[in-house]
Amino acid sequence: MSCFSRRSLLKMAGGVSVAGLLAACGATPAPAATQAPAAATQAPAAAVTEAPAAATAAPAGKAHIVAIDTGDGKDMQGAFKPFMDANPDITVEVVGVAWDGYDEKVDLMIAGGDPPAIWRPAAKRGYRYYADKGMFPDIGPYIERDKVDVEDFYPTLFDFVKWEGKVRGFPAGHFLSFMFYNKTLLDKAGVATPTTDWSDKSWTWDVLHQIVKTVAKPDNDPTKAVWGSGGLYDIRHAAWIFGGDYFAKEDYVTGKPTKTIVNDPLVIDGLQFMQDLIYKDQAEPTPAQGQTISAAGIDMFLSGKVGVLFSANWSFGTYGKITDFEWGIAPVPGGKGTVKTLLWPDQLMMFDKQKYPEAAWKALKYITSKEGLAAYYLKSSQRGGGIPSRMSLASDWATAANEVSKLKVEMIDNVVNKGINAAGYVTASHAIIKFAECYDVAIKPQLDNLFLNKQSAKEAVTLMEPKINEILSAK
Repeated sequence: MSCFSRRSLLKMAGGVSVAGLLAACGATPAPAATQAPAAATQAPAAAVTEAPAAATAAPAGKAHIVAIDTGDGKDMQGAFKPFMDANPDITVEVVGVAWDGYDEKVDLMIAGGDPPAIWRPAAKRGYRYYADKGMFPDIGPYIERDKVDVEDFYPTLFDFVKWEGKVRGFPAGHFLSFMFYNKTLLDKAGVATPTTDWSDKSWTWDVLHQIVKTVAKPDNDPTKAVWGSGGLYDIRHAAWIFGGDYFAKEDYVTGKPTKTIVNDPLVIDGLQFMQDLIYKDQAEPTPAQGQTISAAGIDMFLSGKVGVLFSANWSFGTYGKITDFEWGIAPVPGGKGTVKTLLWPDQLMMFDKQKYPEAAWKALKYITSKEGLAAYYLKSSQRGGGIPSRMSLASDWATAANEVSKLKVEMIDNVVNKGINAAGYVTASHAIIKFAECYDVAIKPQLDNLFLNKQSAKEAVTLMEPKINEILSAK
């Protein structure tokens, strides 16, 4: 189990660096919490039947269905108001649950025979955790019957909601990771502002490395130092930094790899690069220095003490308050392997065994329509944060993100909206059913030692490989 939520983890990356995150969690890199299936968690109710009959009618009278969301549920309840106004025979009750009890609440509802009609992966589990147990119906018959426009969804995100060849739900919102930089620091160091073009071949890891080393100004007091970087990739997916991976491409379709490909030169070089930033270049804090910075309550990016960091659009609301310096965003560099950045997808799903299947479908169809996603993501407290997964809302979201972040709309559109198709890959923590177990048991202990400078990247990968394979081969 992680010590941070997904959003708080990446926000902290601006304040304490990769090494500091290790220290903040008792010397363990903190998993991003909202996307990983909890592989070791007790399975809820038994597997259910494959698909509902699309033409099933709801019983006579008012249909009452339940949607579940984290927090107080007010954003989703507000988004459903137009739907209920237009469908007075259907009541949607949104149950708000705290993050740390969300999955448990869902399990209780399933076990009680009344699973949520509307669900999203808002805590530790990705949708495949339940899909693999047969709990989401094939909604293809509904889509075909009602001629739902699915071409408007980002292709990568719509492909991801297909499980065993059947559509199990709809994309809802997503987050994309990219580079944040302090333009004022870069200008002072005499280095060029990064591009906003994902296809720019001159934007390489070597160029970024030079920027980071040039900006860094070490100090015996880590709270007074200027750091070149505050973490240049997500900890759990560190194998991706130079385009490598823990798993093969086809494993992201099946969700069930049988072996790892972690012992790859791209993975080894990328992990070594991350270690060298700390100990060879002294461009990022060590775990001890990161702990000192964190204990002082300093967010390095907000305080202007870091040149470049890797985060996501959920940081817009925080960094949009900056007035002391100019900042911007840029693509993930290329120049080693495939340019890969983390695409964190949320879906909206309908569990099988609904008391009112037709009402549940109508609610799901509405909340994932252009109108519904706009209400949920663009007319609520999430405005400018989560990106609606319909391409027709990209421009509206960029405008909202501009209001929140104060970045230019063109920069937001180039880096974020265009980056989804250019380099966005669904995270392993969403796609691979056993990733949480692989990370906790096989990957994290070796990353701990890597970032504490106790072993090389090659040694870390060599130790990861057999343990990952053992987990994957277990029944």
